[in-house]
Amino acid sequence: MSQIINTVNTATMSSVELVSVINTHREKGKAELLHKNFIVKVENHPGIDSAKFLAQYKDSTGRVIW
Repeated sequence: MSQIINTVNTATMSSVELVSVINTHREKGKAELLHKNFIVKVENHPGIDSAKFLAQYKDSTGRVIW
């Protein structure tokens, strides 16, 4: 029997938002995680090969970031 997945109520978050959450919960004294370093870690993860993680975005100053 197949399962039906309800995608209407699925919570999503951008990688920029995720980095912000990670930094909020980082141990005191640890360096802040930069988005570019987070993306490198995601791209190097052996279980992730989706093009969804290889997109560009604009930062708060309007610069295009890969």
